[in-house]
Parts: sequence; structure tokens; C-alpha cells
Amino acid sequence: MARMHPWEQREADRQLLELTTLQTVQPPSAYYPPSRVVREIVEMLLFVFFLFFMVRGVMQNFLIEGMSMEPTLHNNQFILVNKLAYFHFDLNAPARVLNPAVASQQIYPFGIPQYGQVVVFE
Repeated sequence: MARMHPWEQREADRQLLELTTLQTVQPPSAYYPPSRVVREIVEMLLFVFFLFFMVRGVMQNFLIEGMSMEPTLHNNQFILVNKLAYFHFDLNAPARVLNPAVASQQIYPFGIPQYGQVVVFE
């Protein structure tokens, strides 16, 4: 087998790479038909809306309007409210539908409000 000089080997490698690149690379439209592109966009939008509503269900921003909360909160101040912090449910709710005399049993999975904490009522 004949031996090549380094510059000849590099030229041969470049030509081989050029040939394989030309044979394997195709335009993106060959990989993604329009129906798949539309499906990907719809899936992405659904995921974004799902994520938005999940975050909105857990956190919400509020604007303080008025001076009634001075000195803790100031007028035109924005606050983030964690809606899960005081989430609660009644274990006896199904039983109270049938019999209103049943006492409620409130459960706070993340703890009950403590003195000095800011609580938002809507």
C-alpha cells in the first residue's frame, strides 16, 4: 500500500467528509412534516398553559392599595402570596352533605396561621 503525505491525507479526509455530509444531511422539512410541527406547537402551548395555571394556583401577586396596612405593608407595594401555606380541607365534608349536624374537622397540611403572619382574604 502506497503511503500518502500528510497534506494528501488531509485532502482525502476532507473529500470523504464532504461526501458523507452531502449524503446524510437533508433539509429540515424532510425530518418534520407540517403535521408534526403543528402537533409540537400545540403540545408546547398546552404544557405552557398547564404550567401557568399550576403556578397561578400556588402563587399569586397582589398590589397593596391604600395605607391600611402600614407600617408592615406600604401603598403600591407588590406582594407574592403562597396559596398553599394555609390550604385546608374538611374531612367530614362528605358526611355533612348528608347530615348537617356533623361537626367539621379542618385539616391544615402545611400548618395553621400563626400570630404576626400576614394573611390575605379574597
